[in-house]
Amino acid sequence: MYKKTLFFFMIVFACAACNPVGTDIESTKITLPSPAPTNNKTPTQIQASVTSEPTYNPAVLEYSFSLDKEVVNVFWNEDGSMSLFYQFTFSNDPQNIPIDFVDVYVPSQDYDFEHISAEINGQVINHIEESTFFPGAVEFGLGENEIPAGATSEVLIQISNINGVLFSEPSDDGVINAVFFPSWFGEEFLYGNTNITVIFHLPQSVKVEEAIWHHPPPGWPAEPIVGESEHGRITFTWQNGTAKGYSSYLFGISFPKDHVPESSIMLPEQLDPMIAVAYFIRGVGYESIGLYELSLADLAMAIALDPNKFCYLSKEYSELECLLIGN
Repeated sequence: MYKKTLFFFMIVFACAACNPVGTDIESTKITLPSPAPTNNKTPTQIQASVTSEPTYNPAVLEYSFSLDKEVVNVFWNEDGSMSLFYQFTFSNDPQNIPIDFVDVYVPSQDYDFEHISAEINGQVINHIEESTFFPGAVEFGLGENEIPAGATSEVLIQISNINGVLFSEPSDDGVINAVFFPSWFGEEFLYGNTNITVIFHLPQSVKVEEAIWHHPPPGWPAEPIVGESEHGRITFTWQNGTAKGYSSYLFGISFPKDHVPESSIMLPEQLDPMIAVAYFIRGVGYESIGLYELSLADLAMAIALDPNKFCYLSKEYSELECLLIGN
């Protein structure tokens, strides 16, 4: 096992859910009823919406909360799909707007809503729909279980059978790449540190000596903790108790492509456009373009909302990004 220095930029915006280290997807599924019909919501400047209770005035109050803990188990399955389990704990400030919607970006649009389930504080979340605010995301309406001012809540989200997430390059002979960004919120609304844990579960047949872990984000431990789940899957765990919930942290692994069906392996240009474009600027240092600490979310939104705009922004770094988006 050795390091592979490889930088990607991929968006996964979420609020979250998780299984403990060493548990597998089959034993932790959240069983929920079908999503309720879409309710009207008014999007705000961040990934949650605001209720119109008379006690609150959205024109005056803004979101202010801490993301206390974020844990995500990422299952790379033998059929080439990805399954995500998020645990997301945050505390809303007193006298502030309640959070009643949470949007989760999915790294590929090849998924089915029947494989998505969620709960808040043990209560089922029935409103699960395509986001009306964030392109490519799924919205979870908290309804009567919205997070009021001064409260701390835990949201669990499971998204299974996400396809189109593994890819290889012509230069990666016999190897495929699996990369992932845990979710974050806007810096203007979030304060304090976040205890973030990311756990990769490799396909059942992959041996530890076959796995190549990518260079970790700045400020994280130099090497992941390598383990094995109760079902025999190799796990890679990254943990940082003083991470920032508004920063985007990239994690990745590579392993031999013969562990998944050939049909599940994408070329970079076949990925979600946001991932594909970002992938090709991985060789540019974080510091030189300011992506890592500041503008990744802005650039991601530019890709989603206005591909030509991002194409223009990316020209000073490489023409390839423009070619992928198309202009």
